[in-house]
Amino acid sequence: MKVKYEIGATDWRIEYLKTGIKPDDMGSDIDYRTAHGDKKLRELWNRLRDKVLPDFIRRNPGKRPFCFHRYDAPLEPVNSLIKGFKMAHRKRLGGAGQAKWEVLSYRPRFAFGLPLVKDFVEREQAEFWKSRFGLDMVPINPDDPPLFESEAAYLDRHGLLMVAEKRKLTEADFEPISIR
Repeated sequence: MKVKYEIGATDWRIEYLKTGIKPDDMGSDIDYRTAHGDKKLRELWNRLRDKVLPDFIRRNPGKRPFCFHRYDAPLEPVNSLIKGFKMAHRKRLGGAGQAKWEVLSYRPRFAFGLPLVKDFVEREQAEFWKSRFGLDMVPINPDDPPLFESEAAYLDRHGLLMVAEKRKLTEADFEPISIR
């Protein structure tokens, strides 16, 4: 079933609300946030949320679109060297490696509730900071990568899964995922 959106809500804008990625077939158009600012993106999401979200959930049970994570997901404190950050993020369950914001003055960043891989301390960085400043850091370990709750587990923990949606999910949807 194709959902009808309002005039001006072009396919690429709808796709951007869902994925946060500029579709390849957009030609010379640029990133919506860059072109129109985060305020405009939030306004577009607020206007279209009630159509985009149910359609997305129906097609992707146990998941939520990009703009849900950006604007609507529950905020929780982040274990950061810079205190006071509250962001939407998934619970860490294990694995080795520190995010740079845990040991350096980096701003935490998440995509779909997961930290970005490039924001974890690498072995060379840990060695540099240890040799220059005596700072101990735990680099990401490819043999024991950081482990996080799945998106379905995150939504369930916050009471955000709908009853019909939850029935469609399997045990595999609740398995932890690793960052590599």
